[in-house]
Amino acid sequence: ISTNQNINPRKYYTKMQGTNYNQVIADLKDRKLPSVESVKATLAQAKDLIKKEPNVLKLEAPVVVIGNVNGQLHDFIEILNKAGTPSADNRLLFLGDLVCRGHNSLETLLIALNLKLQYPDYVTILRGKMEVAAICDMYGFSNEVEEKYKDKEFKTSFFEVFDVLPLAATIGKKVIAIHGGISKNAKTLEDIEKIDRMMLCPKEGAMTDLIWSDPNDQKPEVDFEPSPRGASEIFGEKPLKEFLEKNGFEYLVRTHQWVEEGYKYDFGKKVLTVFSAPNYCYQCGNKAGIAKIGKDLKAEVITFEATADNLKEGENLSEEEKKKAQEYLAMINQLKQKKN
Repeated sequence: ISTNQNINPRKYYTKMQGTNYNQVIADLKDRKLPSVESVKATLAQAKDLIKKEPNVLKLEAPVVVIGNVNGQLHDFIEILNKAGTPSADNRLLFLGDLVCRGHNSLETLLIALNLKLQYPDYVTILRGKMEVAAICDMYGFSNEVEEKYKDKEFKTSFFEVFDVLPLAATIGKKVIAIHGGISKNAKTLEDIEKIDRMMLCPKEGAMTDLIWSDPNDQKPEVDFEPSPRGASEIFGEKPLKEFLEKNGFEYLVRTHQWVEEGYKYDFGKKVLTVFSAPNYCYQCGNKAGIAKIGKDLKAEVITFEATADNLKEGENLSEEEKKKAQEYLAMINQLKQKKN
C-alpha cells in the first residue's frame, strides 16, 4: 500500500535503480562517506520524491515510530537493528530531528534518505525543528557538512531537502504523528494539508506550531500559552482532546522533547512522546524509546540504553561540548524543580 495514493513512489525509485543501497548504508554505518557527486544525486532524488508527498501522509500499521536521533550514529544503528527491515508489515516513521548536536548527523541523515529511496513506500520522514537552516547553523550540522566535505555552500543542498519534508502522518486513521504538537491555527487535517510547507520554517503560524509546540504538563488546564523555548506555544489538555475528537484520532505520537525514560505519556495517554537519542549529547544519561504501533493501533514502547560507543564519545568530548551538555542538563534540572 503506498503512503500516498496520489503518486506512485516507485516511479521515482527507478531513477536510482543502479544504486546498491545496502552497500551505501553499510559504508555510512562505518563512517565511510560517499563522494560529493554521489551525495548530490541522493539529495536530488530524495527531494524529487519527497516534494511529491502530501503534507499529511496516510500510513497503515504496523509502523515503527522513531523520535529524535540527533546525529548519534551508533545509537541510530542500534535503533535500525531493533526496528527491522522496512516492509508492508514494518513501516518506519521518522519524526524528525535526525541531525544536530551529535557527531555524525551527516551519516545519520544519509542513511535515512537512502532508506527512503530504497523503500519509498515503507519509510516516511517528517520535518523536525533541527531540519531548519538557522538551527543547523547553530547546533552543528552546517559545520559538520563543511568540515567533512570542505565546502561552505554544500549545506544548502541539504536544506533544500529539509524544506520539502512533510509535516504529519496518520496511522490507521486513528493515530496522528507530528514532530511537535498541535496548533490553534490548524484545527483539522484539512488545515494542515493546506499549509504551504515548501519553504524555510517561518517564525510563527501553523507550520511552526506543528514543529515546535509542546504539551503543557505543568498547567494542563490552560489552553495555550507562550512556549518557554521562545518559539510557538505549549498546549493544554482541552485543545488537544478537541483536536483528536474533531479529526477522529485516539492519540498523538510525537518527539521534540527530551524525556529521561525515553518516553512519556501526557493528558491521560492522549499524547505519547518518544525520544530516541539515549544519553543525549553523550552526557545526559537518559534512556531512549521507540514505539511499535501494531495493527490494533496500540503502541508498544521499547526502551534502551546508550551504546558503548556513545559512552566512549562522551568520554572524549571537547571542553566546549561538555560545557554545552552541562548547560542543557542544568536547564532540564530547572524544569524538573518547577514541576516538583
